Amino acid sequence: MRNGAKIYHGKTVKSGNIIEISNFKESVLYGFTNNPTGRKTKATEEDSEKHRAETLRNAKRSIKRLINANYETGSSRLLTLTYRENVQDIDRAYTDFRKFVRAYSKHLGHTIKYVAIPELQDGSRRKDKEGRNAIHFHVVLFGIPEMVNLEYMRKHLWIHGSVNVKRLKDCKNVGAYLTMYLDLNSDKFVGRKIYLRSHGLKTPLEEKNSNPVDIAQYLEQGYHLDYTNTFVNDTNTIEYTILSKEL
Repeated sequence: MRNGAKIYHGKTVKSGNIIEISNFKESVLYGFTNNPTGRKTKATEEDSEKHRAETLRNAKRSIKRLINANYETGSSRLLTLTYRENVQDIDRAYTDFRKFVRAYSKHLGHTIKYVAIPELQDGSRRKDKEGRNAIHFHVVLFGIPEMVNLEYMRKHLWIHGSVNVKRLKDCKNVGAYLTMYLDLNSDKFVGRKIYLRSHGLKTPLEEKNSNPVDIAQYLEQGYHLDYTNTFVNDTNTIEYTILSKEL
């Protein structure tokens, strides 16, 4: 074993009411550096594309877990903020959204907590199927027990277009639902954040286990089996499982 390395065969990630379990056939090493000399190797264009794709996949997974770790029924709200004009300037849209956050926080008397996902309108829901590529935001607000005053919000906080609230029914994995809106392929987000978030959010809890994780113990605690599959990559075979509890 490499100096300072530890091994694990099982890993759990708990995000609110969702638990992800990964059991590995071969032991996984962690706690060491792959490149101790600090030397950099020149990446090919293909390597860069693979790295970007992997980075975006990891970001999507992180956003999903972050939302689930903070979402609570009754005190979380789902908003959609749209423009009446065909706004395609992402930098302007991000500035407008941050102004909205500051104004709403001032109105409530405390700093709001949120995760916001920008999306480019593709026109798939329009009759003519022609998209404007206009930017809009899907936002989940945390810790908002009172009702959202949409009239006030439209007149004073988000004056650029419409504000809508959507209630999720029978949705146990809110993070997975919202990350469907992520556009991981658009060149417009290269070099920019693909999501916006506030400070002070709860983080998912990750644990590594030297032995495979016993799924039965969570089923006995009232969790339900939502998904299971086995994946094979270049170095390992992973049994991946998602469990959930009712919100």
